[in-house]
Amino acid sequence: MVSKDLMKGALRFQNLPRIPVFPLCISWWAFDHFGYTVTDVFEDPEKGVDAQLKTTAMLNFDAIESFWDWYAILGPLGCKMQIEDKGGPMVLDRPPIKGPEDLKNMSMPDLTKDWRINSALKSAALLKERAGDYYLFGTFLGPFSLAGMLVGLENLLLETIERPEFVHDLMAFSKEALLQHADLCAPHLDAIMYCDPSASGDLISPETTASFLIPCFRELNQETKNMGIDVLNHICGNTTGTLDHIAGLDADAFSMDFKVDLVVAREKLSDRMALIGNIEPSLLLTAESSEIEALSREAVTKARQKGFVLSPGCDVPLESPIENVKRLIDVAGE
Repeated sequence: MVSKDLMKGALRFQNLPRIPVFPLCISWWAFDHFGYTVTDVFEDPEKGVDAQLKTTAMLNFDAIESFWDWYAILGPLGCKMQIEDKGGPMVLDRPPIKGPEDLKNMSMPDLTKDWRINSALKSAALLKERAGDYYLFGTFLGPFSLAGMLVGLENLLLETIERPEFVHDLMAFSKEALLQHADLCAPHLDAIMYCDPSASGDLISPETTASFLIPCFRELNQETKNMGIDVLNHICGNTTGTLDHIAGLDADAFSMDFKVDLVVAREKLSDRMALIGNIEPSLLLTAESSEIEALSREAVTKARQKGFVLSPGCDVPLESPIENVKRLIDVAGE
């Protein structure tokens, strides 16, 4: 059974010969490990593809993050960014939307004219040609995080209280922008993972989650599925208190932070969506490989084999030792 079939089987709760392993947001680690700067891979798609294929050959994850520039959509929407040599681009604190009038006057950009989106699409197309046996996924912003970057996160949180209708309108705009982005990428992918760090349970309440996030996110997931690909969701932080709401997202799988107990997640989400997670990412950098092995075994036991994909709980930190990252694959293959 090839890696792609393992991943698809896990999302559909099939009996499998082993648990698949998922490389959540590992691209920045891979580029740095193989000596490429972020600018290198943005300007030359072949370099990003080279790093991904070398990482896959070395570690043998079952999936490849073939669209990794999840902030690419921000430029066409008017956000200013700073690109460093290592790690993802940083969004500068200059949000393009100040209020409802700015949103009303903002038109949907033509994403096909953006150089970073075109570079990322080229990488995804190359990986589909060269690594078709692997589960190819793209990492995209989630709708609440995109809204927060358009208006400023602190402003977004205040607006949920002061001007809730404005926030709903902003979420709807974010959803439509993400769907246009997804439509461009879907032909090259098996799945899109919408990552929504600003929707963290450490930042917003269950009530805010239920009112502002879930309805829009569910529609985004459903319309993305209509493109013929799987949909994965990731929310950072402790989402234990919102799992009942998350169960209604209609995603194929939910990827969770290490702060969420997999036993509770399995109980709350049941067979409504597969689980992806959730080894503490910082330990991949600092812990002994034996500790990573023990945590991986514990995760497998808690989540049970059907409908589970082993993964870090968030980005793999830069400079994490290969031995630690590899322990996830070793445990899953036992």
